[in-house]
Amino acid sequence: MNLENGMKLDRITTKLEQLSETELDHAEKFLDALFTKEEKPFNHYLGKFLEINQEADLFTMKLGKQTENTYGVAQGGAVFSLADIAIGFYLIKQLPEEINVFTLELKMNFIKAGTGAYLRAVPSILHLGNTTSVTECEIFNDKEELVAKAFGTFYLKRPTI
Repeated sequence: MNLENGMKLDRITTKLEQLSETELDHAEKFLDALFTKEEKPFNHYLGKFLEINQEADLFTMKLGKQTENTYGVAQGGAVFSLADIAIGFYLIKQLPEEINVFTLELKMNFIKAGTGAYLRAVPSILHLGNTTSVTECEIFNDKEELVAKAFGTFYLKRPTI
């Protein structure tokens, strides 16, 4: 380890020693997401940090400190990320492996505060073209109440011949 890395490690260690139990749990969650070797249906740092999991065609995001805003409910960006990740990986699963999927546009309507233990995303394809796909994604809380609805257009990049 070089001197610069050693100094950086000392600064990080000093900060960690000052954290509360809850803050240490959060720091550990961050490090787990960064370094996990766990195989998920997708290898996506933000998805791992936000604790997004995929089961069949449904995606869930555990609510907690990593997702909450100032008022203790799901932060809009976290809900937006859930929809973006759910739609993107849902599309990837529907297409041949050589096609890459990129978000061109994503709009979200927030309907109610994201509260509870988790949020569940249900993505669907409205139109699947040769180069773009139009999609939607409904986000529900753990009481099956609609929290948000996203509409997106995704670019389908096919290999060049």
